[in-house]
Amino acid sequence: MFGVVTESLTAYEARARSEVGDVGANVGVTDAVVLLLRADPTLSAAAIAERLGKTPRTIERHLAELKATGRVRREGPAKAGRWVITDR
Repeated sequence: MFGVVTESLTAYEARARSEVGDVGANVGVTDAVVLLLRADPTLSAAAIAERLGKTPRTIERHLAELKATGRVRREGPAKAGRWVITDR
């Protein structure tokens, strides 16, 4: 399943770069985070960062943005909780 997610993210990144140029290394990261959380809602920020080749702090910023806009919420305790995608 992660192979499919990785292929999707690679295609998305290539499309984003062709449309807007190489504006920054974080183009499309928020959408990539959502895709990974859909596949495995128990992922930590560190695990997402490793899969996307980003720093944990970068992913934490994107997760904070997703929470602030209501696209995701966290359920359960910090270590054993899970992310819920709200599709807003």
